[in-house]
Amino acid sequence: MSSLLTLAVSVAWALVGLGVLLLLYWLLGRVQHWLQRRLERWLLHRRGALAQYLAQLQYLINGFLRLLFLALDLVLAAFYLTFVLRQFDFSHALGVHFTHWLKLWSGHIAYQVLIAIPNLLVAMLIFVTARGLVHANSTLLQRVERRQLRLPWISSDLAAPTRQISALLIWLFALALAYPYLPGSSSATFQGVSVLAGLMISLGGQSVVGQALAGFSLLYSHAVRPGEYVVIGSTRGTVIKIGMFATRIRTGTGEEVSIPNSVVFSQPIRNFSREGAGAQHVLQVSVSIGYGTPWRQVHALLLTAAQRCPGFLNEPAPYVLQQALSDFYVEYTLVAGFDITVLGSHALTLSALHGEVLDIFNENGVQIMSPHYVDDAASPQQVAPNDPWGPAQPQAPLSAALSLSPSARSDARGIS
Repeated sequence: MSSLLTLAVSVAWALVGLGVLLLLYWLLGRVQHWLQRRLERWLLHRRGALAQYLAQLQYLINGFLRLLFLALDLVLAAFYLTFVLRQFDFSHALGVHFTHWLKLWSGHIAYQVLIAIPNLLVAMLIFVTARGLVHANSTLLQRVERRQLRLPWISSDLAAPTRQISALLIWLFALALAYPYLPGSSSATFQGVSVLAGLMISLGGQSVVGQALAGFSLLYSHAVRPGEYVVIGSTRGTVIKIGMFATRIRTGTGEEVSIPNSVVFSQPIRNFSREGAGAQHVLQVSVSIGYGTPWRQVHALLLTAAQRCPGFLNEPAPYVLQQALSDFYVEYTLVAGFDITVLGSHALTLSALHGEVLDIFNENGVQIMSPHYVDDAASPQQVAPNDPWGPAQPQAPLSAALSLSPSARSDARGIS
């Protein structure tokens, strides 16, 4: 009878312990829910700075809280198990051993936490100091970027990338200083994982580092700036942004091209925005005309087309180059300055200039073509001397003029 009574008392205590355990679980759930709401409100108040990372931060915080309270639940369950084992005679010894092991484990964890607190405080101090330096540096360079402050050693164009680079260097230096104070940093496991992670990053991040270095080289070399009209490889357009890994170009035809910085840095860059200032761009138009057309006429027609185009500028003065005397045609290039804001963009201005070239050549009956040799022509393909666009009259050679008598020289000058 006494054994049954003892067993009933043990079961009663186990049930009481279970009730206490469930009550503690309910309290922990309420605390977890309260912490999640407080942290979500804290994030919402800082939405301006963390707007694009808000969902990710909430996911990480909720996951961390779930893991933390799951660990607490397991600890409570372990203590309840030891309590139940100690209530029965047949499991009392096992419960005592389990309780002793749990106390040793809990004491070891608490001791390690107490030892780590001073080191964590030092690490937190290092990171807080680094954050203050990053904030001060960003504030200074943002004023330079907005042209509110001028520094002799940095321009406003380079303030933004310099701010990013300096912030990255400060955080890396802070991490190197705080590393020895992080819990477990001296353990062989932690060091092995760090070496493995560093090896993986060094092997897999070579292209990423190369892209970043190429981007910084583009920015600091001033090879190209945002807003400039350039030709990189087969891509022609206005530079929108030079990022850390890629350069974005808007072509003006509804496309936006992203070119890796390593590709940009390894190719010649043709910049059409450096001779002018601001919206003044120098445009080029090339045509190939057969030898049967007088070159003076082609020059005049191209210059007239430039003057007809909206946004034409007299400075810099337009000119025409004969780029090449090919086997079957002459290559001409018109170079003229334009204000691209008149038509809205470089692409629209260049399109309008092409249209004016077509119109002026059609009006004067000159074919824009690149003929190729098939057979001898019926008549020589040359300009007639009496053509108004033909060559100028030849002058007497200098050696022949010197050998003439004075009267003959005056007659020669009269003839010329």
